[in-house]
Amino acid sequence: MARTKDHLLNKMWRTKSARFNAGQRLRVIHALSIWTTSFLAFYVFCMSLAAIFILYYNLTSDPAQYSQYFSLATLVLSVFLIIVTLLESSKRYLNEADSMLQSGNEIGEIYNLFQSFSEDEKEKKRTEVARQYSKVLKALPVNHKDIDFAAFQIQNASELGIGWGGLFLVVLKFAFLSVIEYGLFLFMLISPLIFTLALTL
Repeated sequence: MARTKDHLLNKMWRTKSARFNAGQRLRVIHALSIWTTSFLAFYVFCMSLAAIFILYYNLTSDPAQYSQYFSLATLVLSVFLIIVTLLESSKRYLNEADSMLQSGNEIGEIYNLFQSFSEDEKEKKRTEVARQYSKVLKALPVNHKDIDFAAFQIQNASELGIGWGGLFLVVLKFAFLSVIEYGLFLFMLISPLIFTLALTL
């Protein structure tokens, strides 16, 4: 069952939890962004060295041709790295993560205060608390995503009354959204290796 039957409390509980999940997700994306660009930079460096070693030490039957292939790959990856770096630097993941966490904390304070009221006090102050809650929501221009709410549903399945069948569907949804959210970074980490392997075949 839900944690409380009070509609306003339920809304604040769901929102603050999703905001906390969003903050964690954005921090993970920030770390992945740094690791990915660092890996690509290191990979470009290795490709440059490979082109030199192949040509200098005659490591293949046609070192000049293979050296050209690796030089071309290095050029393509260098341009790709510049584009990725520019795009990722324009996304302020940590700032957004901090904003999400701050919003979650502010909603949590309102939630805890409203929860401490007696039933009579809740009815008297419901409009004021709802106004404060709306003010916190409007203060943050970026909202949490469906993946953050799906994570909340998984974390609180028993309290939300989600059965095994429903939970399975939520997990599938979370997995699908995770691929969309993090798939680009995985692609950027794997694709250079596949590209290099294709060159050597």
